[in-house]
Amino acid sequence: MNLEAIPLSLTLFGKVDIYYLFGSETVYETPIWHYQTTKIEKEIFNVHTNEPDESPPQFMESSTPAVSPTLLCVYLYIFLTVLNFFRFQNKHGFVPEVEAVP
Repeated sequence: MNLEAIPLSLTLFGKVDIYYLFGSETVYETPIWHYQTTKIEKEIFNVHTNEPDESPPQFMESSTPAVSPTLLCVYLYIFLTVLNFFRFQNKHGFVPEVEAVP
């Protein structure tokens, strides 16, 4: 991992404004002068090994049971059907609106 840092950067801008009775407007704006110190570059972490890893990969068992895609599609279909049912009822005024009591 490498670190790059710029400790200081200064910029001087020139700006021309016209002020009216009820506001102002910027006519011209440009940087006039810019100064920047040199970058500091340093390698923070250097974790290299010259020996190759010959060990076989180790896989762990999954802790959550897998859900079959068919069952997932059925659950999604039921959810969307119920959601559309309530949207239809609310859109056509079948569900009474709750009014605040003064």
